Amino acid sequence: MNVETEPPPPPKQRGAYRHDGFFLRIGLGVGLLSSRATFTASGDRVPLSPDGDISVITGGLDFMIGGTPASGLVVGGGIISQGGSTGSYDSADGDEAFRNDLDFSSGMLFGFLDWYPDPTAGFHLGGGAGIGGTSLVEQQTRREVSNSTGGGLLAFIGYEGYSSKQWSFGVVVRGQLIATGRGNQVEERVTTLGAALLATVTYH
Repeated sequence: MNVETEPPPPPKQRGAYRHDGFFLRIGLGVGLLSSRATFTASGDRVPLSPDGDISVITGGLDFMIGGTPASGLVVGGGIISQGGSTGSYDSADGDEAFRNDLDFSSGMLFGFLDWYPDPTAGFHLGGGAGIGGTSLVEQQTRREVSNSTGGGLLAFIGYEGYSSKQWSFGVVVRGQLIATGRGNQVEERVTTLGAALLATVTYH
């Protein structure tokens, strides 16, 4: 007696229109940084800069690399950078602290998780933590107003559409919080909030 059976389905092609394996993402866009700086002196030392607030529209750059140890879950590391120029530094005492435009930048080296709830679709969200830093410099004199390192957190959400079996283009909205500090006789503390809207290209 002959028994006919259905042939087995063809094996799934790993990496074709599915978020698995090696991961690489580069993002480029615009953003905003807003920071609060405080300076506390001990003894007879006097801070070179007053306490104050600064906000600036920035460019934004993200670089992330990793792998996919579980379905739709990316684990890796990356770098983010934002920076721009501004003419305003609102000191706490209301005085004009700086007469020159200022260069303000912030960055972070971090580990991250990025999750695709459906590994064959483009929606994803994630977050990470790492080491961050901020820098504030007068453009004309190149005098350093603030430069410190510390810890940071970030979160992001985005969507991608495949242009080929492994390459996709998309958008990401990213936010981060970086708290930094330095100094002994003059203690510097800076809290920076950042956000960016990025166009992304991803190999995954």
